[in-house]
Amino acid sequence: DEHGCVNSFQCRATEHYISRDKKCDGVFDCNDYSDECNEECSSYILSAWPLKIFSWAMGTLATGFNIVVLVRLVVDPASTTTNAAVSKIFRIIISTGDLLTGVYLVAISAFDTVVIGNQHCESQMEWLSSGSCAGLGAVSTFAANISL
Repeated sequence: DEHGCVNSFQCRATEHYISRDKKCDGVFDCNDYSDECNEECSSYILSAWPLKIFSWAMGTLATGFNIVVLVRLVVDPASTTTNAAVSKIFRIIISTGDLLTGVYLVAISAFDTVVIGNQHCESQMEWLSSGSCAGLGAVSTFAANISL
């Protein structure tokens, strides 16, 4: 009955039809996910190009600059006063947190662009339950907590 109608979408693996406005709405209406995982509405981890560029740029800059800061702090001669030593320890902790944030941004950008690409929709549950996603979440959480 709905075959050939312009206002309906047929799920890829079944004879099931859904309303065209349910396609690409972020809700899986087809059992095979074909209403969300297709050429028209395929998704990435980072959905917008400005976000991708920002993540790569900020991640790379944060990683590079904080490595330089940490190396300079570590090779700097020992502080002579207690206040200077405490200040140095706090700067090392903050730089480590910022470094880990940069590593997180580079890693999530790499997973988005290189590893998963436009297959995120099909592999979303696998990604969310993977050790890589959990590890990156732990790095992000740890980095945020020690950067405060």
